[in-house]
Amino acid sequence: MGAVHTGIPREMAVAIGAMLELADFVEGGTHHGITAAWAAASFERVTSIERSPTLYSMAQAACGHLRNVDLRLGDTRTVLPALVSSLTRPAMFWLDSHWSGPGTAGEDAECPLVAEISAIRGSDLDHVILVDDARYFLAPPPPPHDWRAWPSLGEVLRLLGAPERCWTFVLDDVLFALPSASRARLAPVLQLRAAGDAATLAERLAARKPGRARAMVERLAGPFRAKRS
Repeated sequence: MGAVHTGIPREMAVAIGAMLELADFVEGGTHHGITAAWAAASFERVTSIERSPTLYSMAQAACGHLRNVDLRLGDTRTVLPALVSSLTRPAMFWLDSHWSGPGTAGEDAECPLVAEISAIRGSDLDHVILVDDARYFLAPPPPPHDWRAWPSLGEVLRLLGAPERCWTFVLDDVLFALPSASRARLAPVLQLRAAGDAATLAERLAARKPGRARAMVERLAGPFRAKRS
C-alpha cells in the first residue's frame, strides 16, 4: 500500500493531471482549505465541497480569495450530481469527505463514498478518482467509526467500474481509479516514483507538457533536482 500519510500525494496528482491534461480539480471535504489552495496553483479550476459550516468558514478565510477556487457549503451526496453534470471535460476528484472524528462533519453518515462514486460514474467522461484513507476500505475502520457505515473494498471496486474502463491501485493510503487507457502512459511514472527518481519523472513531464503544465512540473522538479545535485 505504501506509506500512510495525511493528504493527497501531491507529486502523483500533479503528474497525472499533467499527463492526462486535466484542468479541473474537485474536492470532497475541504477541511481547512489546504488542499484547495495547493490545487489552485496546479489546476485551472478548483471546486471544493465542505459540509461543516465551521470548516467552510475557515477555508473561506484561507483560500476564498483565490479566483480559481469555488468553495461550496453542502453535502457531497447532494452537491456532486449537479456539479458532475456541469463538467464538459474529464476532471480529477479527490474524495476525502468521510467523517474523521470530532470537529469534522458526518458522524451521522460517516462515509458518503458510495453516493459520491455513483454520481461521478453517472458521467460519460473518463474522470480520475482518488480516495483518501484506503486502509479503511481494505479492512474495517478502527473505533470510534461504525464499520457498517463503510463500504467494503469489493463494493468500492464494483462501483468504480470494470477493468476495461478503470485501472485501480493503492498508493500511499490512497485508492487511485484512472481510465484503463492511461495505464500504458502512467505505469512508467509509477515505476519512477517507486524507484525514488522523482527528478527524472518531473523532467520528463516538463519536456512533454508546454505552458502551464510545464511550469507546474518545473515547480515539482525543483526540490528533487536540488537533492540529486
